[in-house]
Amino acid sequence: MAETVMKLSNIKKTYGKVIKTDVLHGINLDFENHSFTSIIGQSGSGKSTLMNIMGTLDVPSEGSIEIFNQRTDNMDKNALSTLRNETIGFIFQHHYLLPEFSALENILMPYRIQHNKVPKAVMEYALELIELVGLSKVKDNLATEMSGGQQQRVAIARALINKPKIILADEPTGALDSETTNQIYKLLRKINRTYGTTFIVITHDRKIAEKTDRMIELTDGKVTLDVTIE
Repeated sequence: MAETVMKLSNIKKTYGKVIKTDVLHGINLDFENHSFTSIIGQSGSGKSTLMNIMGTLDVPSEGSIEIFNQRTDNMDKNALSTLRNETIGFIFQHHYLLPEFSALENILMPYRIQHNKVPKAVMEYALELIELVGLSKVKDNLATEMSGGQQQRVAIARALINKPKIILADEPTGALDSETTNQIYKLLRKINRTYGTTFIVITHDRKIAEKTDRMIELTDGKVTLDVTIE
């Protein structure tokens, strides 16, 4: 039986104290190691709220999360930050690259922030990632000198530099055309197979969702579909 890397138990989220808005209503989900899952839903369905809670960037109003059997609600900020940095990588719709740095420098940034100096082994791994995402020829280009698809590839490599076991991707192809979207999806799949990284991808694109191993649909903050795709 595959290892469970993340377990959500009765996750509820309410915003506001005077006028309350219930966004998530008792979400129960398990994610297995090395799996590739999509979460779909209309705007306002609670997808991004759920993603932020899974990534420990936000806390649920009720319920608990376990990441590799560690309950996050019992952790202080430092412990939570360490768990997040060591376990989870993030890819967003907007790549958030630093424009004054090259592709390679942007990829190394999360490691440099944590450890300051970049040893030879990490530099070699960064170059391996550059090769994997197909950007060897533009590794020294500034972020502003690359196309949208190239910038997103840099963001993907950056998410991998600390070797996270889980990648949370929030609309990673939302700003890209259909051809580039397919290329990025294939790249994420390649990473999943090459490194065994667990992927949880939020998308509004049902065509992409149907290519994943498992598709979860949220409607008004509730899971209304959870299917394994053969």
